[in-house]
Amino acid sequence: MTPNHRNLSIDFFRGIAIILITGYHVLPFINNPSKSIYIWDFYAPFLKGDIGVALFVFISGYVTQAFSSHLSWVNFIKKRFWRIAAPYYTALFIWNVLMSTNILTGGSHDLWDNLSHVFFVHNLHPRTIHSISGVFWYLGLQIQLYIVYLFLKEFILKYPLMIGICSFSLCLICNITPYILIPQSDWLPVITHSVLSYTFLFLLGVFSHIYLEKITPLLQKWYTFYGLILLSGWWLFLKGYLLGDMEIEKMILGLILGLIMLGMPVINIQNKLLRPFITIGTASYSIYLYNYIFWVFSPRFFAIKGLLIYSFVTIACGLAAYYFIEEPFLNKKASAKN
Repeated sequence: MTPNHRNLSIDFFRGIAIILITGYHVLPFINNPSKSIYIWDFYAPFLKGDIGVALFVFISGYVTQAFSSHLSWVNFIKKRFWRIAAPYYTALFIWNVLMSTNILTGGSHDLWDNLSHVFFVHNLHPRTIHSISGVFWYLGLQIQLYIVYLFLKEFILKYPLMIGICSFSLCLICNITPYILIPQSDWLPVITHSVLSYTFLFLLGVFSHIYLEKITPLLQKWYTFYGLILLSGWWLFLKGYLLGDMEIEKMILGLILGLIMLGMPVINIQNKLLRPFITIGTASYSIYLYNYIFWVFSPRFFAIKGLLIYSFVTIACGLAAYYFIEEPFLNKKASAKN
């Protein structure tokens, strides 16, 4: 897809999402620094940075409905699956090489790990959900969300309320019950990060595009738009979690950021302040795939210096992967289509 056809607001918020996710992964590496200011903390947005995944899910639902709802099953799979699979399989190979040569240590990458990753089912078992890389679980979730969408897309317009209620109920069950019944179990992240848990948020993205003309005027009203910005800022910088580090709180925050995205005025590519975020957002998938690359180093820098340096290294590696791996693949795919 050429830059002229990209939605820059979406790329901007993808950039915000991947910066939060990168910071979330870097902070434990630099001993989780803290800088409190009354009830807020300077590092809190990065401590909660995995909300970036929730924002990705919302955006994915929105984009899927916008660009793929008219496709047949075969064309949908060809378009969406290979868009994810080719860069992912390349990253999987590179991660195996780094682990086999002990440049990266700590994970597992045996035959079962790799087979489960190749077939996008690694997020369904505690042994493999984080085995090769701590971020690859999301790719299994994304493919499974596409499968759910393929089964539901013929019914979404006919039964939106029923589908919404059912998916919301599953979301609540998967995000509340495990914390009560199995709070210490290895299965907890498998359930809370599952397709049953995230389908509701994905469908909210789908419904947001379907009803865009109805909800946009409300979201663009100044009191709604700036109210959501103030709410998200207050919540992001707040020390700790309101709901106790439950996945559902991250989904709510991701949804709020997604609604801000929908209400945001059209972004000008010439805006020098926003352009770096747009560039990072364009390459956000590759940056995500290599999001633990900083583990090849020993932690030498800490606090804000460490956060900036290791985040910069991660984003730079992801940008290189985008320009040398992902973008050439997309261009080749577009040329073959033409």
